[in-house]
Parts: sequence; C-alpha cells; structure tokens
Amino acid sequence: MHSAPQDAVALVKANPQNCAAALRNALDQLSITRIGRAGDRVIINPNFCGPPPAAKLTDPPVNHSSFTSLPVIEAAIKLTLDSGVNPKRITVVGNPDESTSFDCDAFYRSIGIDQLCRSYGVRFCNLVSADYRQVEMQQGKIMHAFEVAKVVLDADVFINLPIAKTHWLTTISVAYKNIMGIISRASRNGPGMHKTAKNRDEFAQAVLDLYQALPYASNNILHIVDALVAQEGNGPDCGSDVELGALITGRDPFSVDHAATQVMGINMGIVKYLCLALQERPVDYQYFVYGVPFEEIYQRPFALPDH
Repeated sequence: MHSAPQDAVALVKANPQNCAAALRNALDQLSITRIGRAGDRVIINPNFCGPPPAAKLTDPPVNHSSFTSLPVIEAAIKLTLDSGVNPKRITVVGNPDESTSFDCDAFYRSIGIDQLCRSYGVRFCNLVSADYRQVEMQQGKIMHAFEVAKVVLDADVFINLPIAKTHWLTTISVAYKNIMGIISRASRNGPGMHKTAKNRDEFAQAVLDLYQALPYASNNILHIVDALVAQEGNGPDCGSDVELGALITGRDPFSVDHAATQVMGINMGIVKYLCLALQERPVDYQYFVYGVPFEEIYQRPFALPDH
C-alpha cells in the first residue's frame, strides 16, 4: 500500500447506500487509518445553506444540493465512532447563512439532522445561539479577526463536510468557503467579511484569511466533499442538481477544491481564491489524486451563476 502525501486527494464513486464504505475506501487511499482517537473532541461541519427562498419548511427539501446530504454526514459519524471516539465528544454543527429568514431549528428537523444525531448519541449544536470567541488573524490580509464558535476552538479534530456547488460570489463553494459556518453572523455580515471586503477579489482573500482561524494541525483536519448530488447555476441555494455520485476527500483545502473544479468542469482561473492560494505554492505545484480518474466523474461543464 502506498503512503499518500499530506496534500493528496482521494476521488471515489459513492451513492447514498454505500457512503460509509466509499469513505472508508477514500481514507485507505489517503493512508488515513482513523478519524480521531479515544478522548478526542471532534467537530463535524456540514454545509447547511438552507432551502431556496421560495421553499416552505412544511415541504420536503426542494433542492437536495443546497446542503450536505444525510448519508455523507452519517458516514462521517460512523467512521469517527469506528475510530474509538466517544459519541458524547462528537458534535455536528450547523450555522445557516444569515440571509435566510426561516426558523433554523424547524429547518434542521425538516431535513432530519437532529434525529440522525440522536440515533448515534452524538450532539448537534446550532451555532446561531452558540458562544463565540474572537480569534486574531496575525497573517490576515483583509480580515484581522473573526468570532469563532467556542465549541469549534475547543475541539481536537475538525471534519469539514462541504457540498460541491457553485456560488454567486466565489464561483464555487467547497472546502475553503464552508469554513464560514464556524464564525458568527457578525463576522460574516455586519462589520464582518461582506462589509470589510470591498469587492470580489478582496472577498476571495478574506476566505483564505478565514482558514487561518482553524486551530488544528493539518493532520487533524479532514475535508470530505459531498459530490453525490452537486449544484450548478445560481448557487448556493437556487441552482440545479447534478448527480455526480462521488466523494472528494483530503486534508489540504487547495487540492480538494481544485479537484472539485475538475469534476465540475470549471476553470480554476475564474475561482479567485484558488488563484490567490496557488500563488503561495511552488511554481510547479502538483498533487496526487488516488481512486478513480476525474473523467469517470466529470460529465460536462457546470452552469455558472448568472450574477
């Protein structure tokens, strides 16, 4: 068995019925034997953007690709438990976008996340009402401080569960962008990122600044991208579903997000935050991709947001 580099990516086929096995395969490809250890406090951070504005909470979720699917969340929980982590020390967090004007708790109930967490004895924490702590960004270029959820800062392992989708402001929303879920609404809007960043280029840099807020060693961070059903068009919550049937897994956010552009058929050159991140890497930078080749997942170029 090979020993995968720290920035390697695993691309595996998956479906809602075999997510845990597919994720185990991805981790094997990356030489990762466990997600956390006994005694660790583990955060699982799905994307909960919420339904399109016109959707009603009494309806079934209108757009599956607006939020991380339950099978992927369940797979992450299962493999964390299999690593020996106490279920009481596993916390799934959620913090929908501040522009959504619906009852967050009702939304969580409607998609079944609270029931899923209870069934495994793990905690679900709605970060809308959580305690936050200010974190200074010593190397920040646009943002110099963020309010980060205390439960996240106190953890030992961070599992990021974005969904592969387009976004009107950043072109795509994958590993880097999903970290916005751990900061307060004031840090996002109000005096935060959306106000401090004067244009899309500055917002792209702010997304990179935010990643510095994660207080973990790189081997205690894992990104698992839900690409079972991705989203194209007017993401992050008004686009169209595209069934890709895949998981993209890795520890390095740049290689994970770049791999996502490959299966989505989006030129990395129009994803500003990736262009900025690439400038910090060697001129001839490349990363290994294990599992299936991109062409086995890629179907066609995704439609981009129209604004």
